Amino acid sequence: MSEDTGPTILLAILLIGFAYFGIGNFIKISGQESTKLSVTFRPKFSFFLAILVSAFFFGLVYGTFTFNPIKKVVCEHSSQNVSFVSTDIDNQNKSTPIDCKFTEFYWFNSERKSKLISNILEAKLEKILTEKIIIKDEDYSEYKYRILFITQTEDIPITDYTFVKYRGEKLQLVTSSINDFFSNSEEKRFLGIIDDRNTAYTGFAGILFLLIIILLLTLTGLFINFTFDKETNLVTVSSYRCFGIFGKKVSEYSFDEIIDIKYNRIDLGDSGYGSQVFLVVPDDEIKLNPIGMISKYIDGDYVVMIIKKFLGRWKKM
Repeated sequence: MSEDTGPTILLAILLIGFAYFGIGNFIKISGQESTKLSVTFRPKFSFFLAILVSAFFFGLVYGTFTFNPIKKVVCEHSSQNVSFVSTDIDNQNKSTPIDCKFTEFYWFNSERKSKLISNILEAKLEKILTEKIIIKDEDYSEYKYRILFITQTEDIPITDYTFVKYRGEKLQLVTSSINDFFSNSEEKRFLGIIDDRNTAYTGFAGILFLLIIILLLTLTGLFINFTFDKETNLVTVSSYRCFGIFGKKVSEYSFDEIIDIKYNRIDLGDSGYGSQVFLVVPDDEIKLNPIGMISKYIDGDYVVMIIKKFLGRWKKM
């Protein structure tokens, strides 16, 4: 995957979410050819929010599983370099370049890639000011940090930027340790490990949290189901959330009690018009789809036609 894949997926899901909110079909009709007709209106707003949260969920999943939590730096003094070591520490770094092997690991210590970097003069912590904030003479400026290997020809970054101060302090410690090794010819080998697994674990926790939010947004939305049953001659109206786990409101009406099924056009402002379908029974009008479930793409006339066709007869008002 390229570096642009994650943002592209995130943008695509966001666009799908907004499109679904505008044109999504929040009504499900089934059983037209049997003795039961089921008409279910699904929660529009909670589905929309779930899709938006899903965008950040997939973005976090992508970021977590493409993140390399462990980076290893192995440096060695070659015998050739040691023979020309200067007694002056400042000059030593310049006159005895070091070769280091930099390796990145996926999860479970699976090696992703390694690179041999030659002729390194020193390691440097790059600290870049991103936002300057002064409050009552106190400096709360924000920085980003990364480690660079300075060679005779170029500066090579071995870590990505981090905006977290305590991680910047960890990188400073690693940088100092590498430079201490460079200046000490008595040590033949240096091993440094940059372990960011805590950051990755935080990402996993975020994934689980967003997954729970998605499920809650989807399942706790109000579902309204109308089941017309020719065998019992009843229409059952059910309102429930979470598949009815936390309670389900059920009402039943005889077909003989149904006076009419009708729909009204609802002005949705700039979005045009939507339809609200009513089941008319004595002393009441039951809304098949409440205001929160209205979409301009729900064709109330079509829903009314399906129900009347299923019933096969109609009592005029």
